[in-house]
Amino acid sequence: MIKADLVREVAKKHGLSRNLSGQIVQTLFDEMANGLVTDSRIELRRFGVFHIKSQALRVITLPSGIKITRPAKKVVTFALSPTVKKKINLPPNEKDTLSTFHQNPYPLGQNPLTGFYDPLLPKP
Repeated sequence: MIKADLVREVAKKHGLSRNLSGQIVQTLFDEMANGLVTDSRIELRRFGVFHIKSQALRVITLPSGIKITRPAKKVVTFALSPTVKKKINLPPNEKDTLSTFHQNPYPLGQNPLTGFYDPLLPKP
């Protein structure tokens, strides 16, 4: 799956234009990147956790005997949630029946945090 597929699915499932859904998906990615830089951890319930891990300076010896120093750096790690692990390991005929990811219990225009109508969200 690529970004264009995500944009298409968001547009289709929520009745939005591709332009608007593209902006939403890009904003999500931008905020996730900013969150990693500032907080070094992003937890998405029922999906997984992104985490920044520091790797120390490392001296690598090549087979020819030459030593190379790799500087210290930070890398992003990802751990799947148990829900996703379970879905991945289901037999192929049961994967279609497990719909824990794509159900939105909130109608368009309703804020999922407060439960009240939000004028900034699309109208139903």
